[in-house]
Amino acid sequence: MSGRKKRKNLNLIFGLVILLFFFIVMLISFFYTPYDVNAIAVSKKLQAPSAAHWFGTDTFGRDILSRIMAGTQTAFFVGAIVVTMGIVFGTIIGGIAGYLGGWIDELIMRAVDGLMAFPGIILAIMIVAVFGTGIVNTAIALGILATPGIARIARSGFIQNKELEYVAAAKAIGVHPMKIIFREILPNIYSPLIVAASVAFAIALLAEASLSYLGLGVQPPDPSLGRMLKESQEYLTSSPWFTLAPGLTITLLVLGFYMLSNGIRDLTDHRSK
Repeated sequence: MSGRKKRKNLNLIFGLVILLFFFIVMLISFFYTPYDVNAIAVSKKLQAPSAAHWFGTDTFGRDILSRIMAGTQTAFFVGAIVVTMGIVFGTIIGGIAGYLGGWIDELIMRAVDGLMAFPGIILAIMIVAVFGTGIVNTAIALGILATPGIARIARSGFIQNKELEYVAAAKAIGVHPMKIIFREILPNIYSPLIVAASVAFAIALLAEASLSYLGLGVQPPDPSLGRMLKESQEYLTSSPWFTLAPGLTITLLVLGFYMLSNGIRDLTDHRSK
């Protein structure tokens, strides 16, 4: 096995291991956390990591490990909503534009370009400001932002495949366009869509953390990794564990999804070659 192929496999393996670990942590958090996530104990505020509190405690004496475990629920929930919205609506919009072409393609893509022209976080702030804060509204706002990029990828795949021989043959024998789309084209563009979904998940995690850090995302007492960073910034030098734990969690989650996307991309490129 070549060194290049090993690196490709390592991307995929390490990405899966990181994400599987946090996914298991999330599942466990539904049934068990070392302490009540929102239990306040002022007498234990800002305690350093110990056998009783592995990651220490925050400014209200709450166990940081327990809140991080619960915070992964928020991260995966928001990411799942964002990716689902992006893949479903992005594939529909991009598929219609790419398959039909002409003025319909031009009209749809100009609207997509207009949406992508806005800075993502600014547009997310505007959407959340209009519809209100909270985990669901945050997820929907970020899902809207994820749709244009995936739509462009889907459109590109449809344009590349609709002129190929197998699609032309299906058209020649009178196969219904919907069957051509679902049976012929979509199965051949799933790889770039999966890669796009992995990247969108990572971006959603960062965006949710950013909105929560600004106070516009998940609201207290619901635990959020971004909110924990906001609460810990004043204690960065005196209680670094308060910042380090949620910061490393966000970093590892994002790294895991990027490594997964790179691994899938390299694996599919290798197979296509």
